[in-house]
Amino acid sequence: MSSENEPLDFTPLSVDEKAFGELLDYLRRTRGFDFTAYKRPSLVRRVQRRMDSVAIPDFNEYIDYLEVHPATKPRGSTCVRRSFPAWWRSARSTA
Repeated sequence: MSSENEPLDFTPLSVDEKAFGELLDYLRRTRGFDFTAYKRPSLVRRVQRRMDSVAIPDFNEYIDYLEVHPATKPRGSTCVRRSFPAWWRSARSTA
């Protein structure tokens, strides 16, 4: 239990920052999505949730998954970048 003056930390416990950065770089280069303005903890949580839905344990393996499964690409320019696009959330339909 934490004291009242201690700020809550919602950062995921184990994040390989180097591998996560490589994933973000991959998404920027190949998909055109730049997530640098997003809050890091929220972005990590969403990516990890997406990885969990396709049973992938780490960021480097997820890059491999994205390279092998082109159906996970966004379709056209209709994806809204402010909230995560539908292709990001619908892992079960593409797996």
